[in-house]
Amino acid sequence: MARAGSRVMAFFTCGLLLTTAEARADDGPRFDDKRIHVEGRAGFGTPVGLYGVALELNAFDWLAVGGGMGTNSEGRQWEAHARLRPVVMPQRSGWLHAMTLEGAFARGPYAHWEFDVLPCVHVCQDTEWHPRMMSWGQAEAGLETRAPVGLTWRGGVGLAFPMSSRATLCTTKDWIADTVEVAACDAVPGDYLFVLSVAMGFAF
Repeated sequence: MARAGSRVMAFFTCGLLLTTAEARADDGPRFDDKRIHVEGRAGFGTPVGLYGVALELNAFDWLAVGGGMGTNSEGRQWEAHARLRPVVMPQRSGWLHAMTLEGAFARGPYAHWEFDVLPCVHVCQDTEWHPRMMSWGQAEAGLETRAPVGLTWRGGVGLAFPMSSRATLCTTKDWIADTVEVAACDAVPGDYLFVLSVAMGFAF
């Protein structure tokens, strides 16, 4: 009797999942209706640096994978990423909206910098971080929209964590003592970088 009940429950569950999938297909457009997606990205701490381009494959309605290349203040940077869409909101008008979670691996030259609004209030020193190659693991949450014609817009915020050695050199100039010192220092003084990104693209 228990086995029969389990079979009925399994049959009912499979039927419910199939019905839900069919209903989802009839609700409106899907991201994987247009498999290829090209976008331009810009922002602070993004996987492509300050700005760049990315090519993606919409493998499923809920998943996009891709890679890109761009530049930061120190040189070229490349990345590979996967973006989940845990919440997809299709519209019968043809518009698509989604909440997104993206993870990325990026690598490129990096040099930390700091801007002192009031110099010589604390110390009269300038520190310059020497650039070095860095690998980053990045996580970002955001929103994504696609118009019926294929135009896309995205925005997100997140964090970037260093995944390689953080040892580099710093040049410190003391303006009062008129001395210059070069010493070992941490390439990323904090444990992470704040990420702010915007993107615009086209899917086809």
